[in-house]
Amino acid sequence: MKTILIADDEPSLRMLTRITLDDPDYRILEAADGSTALDLVRNEKPDLLILDWMMPGLTGIEVAHILRQDPRTATIPIIMLTAKGQDTDKAQGRAAGVNAYLVKPFSPLELLQQIQAIWHPRTPRASNELPEGDLPFDLPEVTAEVQQQLNTPSSQLALYARDLKRIVDAERQKAKELAEANARLHILDQLKTDFLSFISHELRTPLNAFSAVDIFEPHSDPKEQAEVLGIIRRGYERLHEFVERGIEYFTWSALNPADPTGTTDLTQVVKHTLTAMPELTGVTVRLHLPPADAPCLAHGTHQQIGRVVKMVLENAVKFSAEEKAIQITLAQSPQHATLTITDRGEGFPPELAREIFRPFTTTNLLHHSRGTGLSLALASAIVETYGGTIRAESLGPGQGASFIIELPTALSPSPSVV
Repeated sequence: MKTILIADDEPSLRMLTRITLDDPDYRILEAADGSTALDLVRNEKPDLLILDWMMPGLTGIEVAHILRQDPRTATIPIIMLTAKGQDTDKAQGRAAGVNAYLVKPFSPLELLQQIQAIWHPRTPRASNELPEGDLPFDLPEVTAEVQQQLNTPSSQLALYARDLKRIVDAERQKAKELAEANARLHILDQLKTDFLSFISHELRTPLNAFSAVDIFEPHSDPKEQAEVLGIIRRGYERLHEFVERGIEYFTWSALNPADPTGTTDLTQVVKHTLTAMPELTGVTVRLHLPPADAPCLAHGTHQQIGRVVKMVLENAVKFSAEEKAIQITLAQSPQHATLTITDRGEGFPPELAREIFRPFTTTNLLHHSRGTGLSLALASAIVETYGGTIRAESLGPGQGASFIIELPTALSPSPSVV
């Protein structure tokens, strides 16, 4: 968190500046005169000082000179915010070591630009060199209406500040969304590379098994014949599984969410799935389910929702190296039934939470041994077809993961689908 000190003897200007800089990453301090500003700088060591020139006691220029002569404060950036706008005034500010100079009435957007230019300069700049209008982006013209509001009493200035804050918040949101989009593009680019490697591995490995036909000798030892045929058969089964799972995924993805019908008791689905999975032998499973006399009815069929639960549990077991422990929690609200499956396995980087439900995605390609890379994608397609959602959460590699399945609740059974 960065600390910004606003030093101005005009309360309305301090208020406008404070609202302009309203950001959870900023800590704002205020001073109404030069002496107070000097004390706060020495005690708080702010990351930036926004300084008025004409103040009671010490002037802003005097404060700047004192700060630049003290090694402890000499490098603190200073923006001079003043009504003194003559070239000689700017030259005096430059001589005092001011980093940027804004003339009142000022554009709040320009203030934000100057702050970013100081903290994130595009090219190195001497500490006493003022920027000469080379801003990161164009400024809108200050309209006569805005100019009038800037010159009105504090009540009108507060209204302007309110509207300005809305504009600034909107711009910050756009910048945040753009940064997230850029980060997502980077992730997708890496996933594209992983996808090609994954597909290449999953297709070539079973095809390599077919090459064993070249070493099959009809008149060789029956034991060797059986071994060669076993290699070919396992390659065929692996390739067949891959193709069939892919066809099934795209079939479910093409279904209209309004088409499938069916109602099932999630409590019974979970219990039945646990008893039908030998993979859970030796795994500690903790259950938090509703009472037996309170069925948890949700949209979906027992068969298909059971498959979803099984795929998520298989994933939890597969990526749990040593301590195989799984917690299953089922909760119900008037609108949704929520099934949460939490493991203590490998986990994944939080930014991959949305991507792991894409087809042919694996979070650890380097240690991938076998599998279609479609299980979670298929689980997601099935859940979404019944009008539900599935998401994953993890604090990072080695931190385990939680998979949260939400399905619309149903008051009575309805005809089932596949």
